[in-house]
Amino acid sequence: MMNTLTYFGNRKVVVQFVKELLRLSPEDSLSITITKLGKSGDYSVSIAIDTSLDDTVERMAQSYSRLRSSISPESTTAI
Repeated sequence: MMNTLTYFGNRKVVVQFVKELLRLSPEDSLSITITKLGKSGDYSVSIAIDTSLDDTVERMAQSYSRLRSSISPESTTAI
């Protein structure tokens, strides 16, 4: 069964987040779509993942949200 999560962040943090996600996840367990949000410099990452990875991806999103907070005053969220 698949679940969809969305992560928002700036380019640097999104690249690091996706790179780590790809490194940790089995090849056939996820689908990733990255979308630039207008001229803001922020990106949206939609991740369709196997439900067995939900907790892992949520923890990663929280960790990368803290990283973004240390880089930029804007917030990063995982939904």
